[in-house]
Amino acid sequence: MSTNEPGWGTPPEPQQGIVPARPLGAGEIVSGGVRFVRANPGVVLPLGLAAALAFVLPQVLVVLGRGFPPPATAPADPLAGTLPETLLAMVVALAVLPPVTATVLGTLLPVVQGRRGIRLAEAWAVARPRFGALYVVQIVVSMIGFVPLLIFSAIAPLWLSGGVRVFVALLVTLAVYAAMVYVSVLLALAPAAAAVEGLPWRDALWRSVELVRGSWWRCLGVQILVALSVAAASLVVVVPAVLLGIGAAVAGSAGAAIAVAAVAGLLLLAVLAAAYGFSIGAVGLLHHDQRLRRGATPGF
Repeated sequence: MSTNEPGWGTPPEPQQGIVPARPLGAGEIVSGGVRFVRANPGVVLPLGLAAALAFVLPQVLVVLGRGFPPPATAPADPLAGTLPETLLAMVVALAVLPPVTATVLGTLLPVVQGRRGIRLAEAWAVARPRFGALYVVQIVVSMIGFVPLLIFSAIAPLWLSGGVRVFVALLVTLAVYAAMVYVSVLLALAPAAAAVEGLPWRDALWRSVELVRGSWWRCLGVQILVALSVAAASLVVVVPAVLLGIGAAVAGSAGAAIAVAAVAGLLLLAVLAAAYGFSIGAVGLLHHDQRLRRGATPGF
């Protein structure tokens, strides 16, 4: 009997949805994030665009309010110039991202189970009872991201004082960054726990800690791989546009440079919209994978 005949070789894996019905490898989570966007673009991409605008518009509004180039900031407080953008971005993100994230994650379960993608109204109806938990989770995550800025602003004078104080400032900075990364990875699965499992915010935070504990480095590696994938896709759009804009400026065509910048901005928004859906889908699949590794049944 040849190896091509029935009965030989490894049987094909069961896969009705976008990923196999078993614990996933890092590459499968990333490729599954891409398939997630392709499986339901009518819901994921518009919501991803809303999330991208929530990130970009606050920065544009602050820059327009200051004028260009921005005024110089006092060297004793180098972070003072970034606080308005940070605060405004946090407020807009807090208002927009929880319902967007919950709704996007609401489309994940059907495509993982091999069912058809659901419409925006259906996903919104499923996700709406979970908005409250997502809002509190977003507040907690935002506070974690904002605390380092306050600490860095407080220790900024140490960098200019010289001597041992610079070394102390460096140690504090490294410790704050390490703590922020550690806690952020521990809580990375909390939105998926709230949106997919329907847990209250406190249980969702602890659920994320339980799922990540013992697999912290793996979860960090998957998130880095997802971030690198997004960065690579963005560079494919941004770098050619920047080169064209520089070429137009060198040639003395201000109108062409502005047109290239406008097209590049629109393309970047499109990439960010897809990247947001991809990132949320990948994190949702990481949550799915960690649950399977803890003994849950396939299909959430």
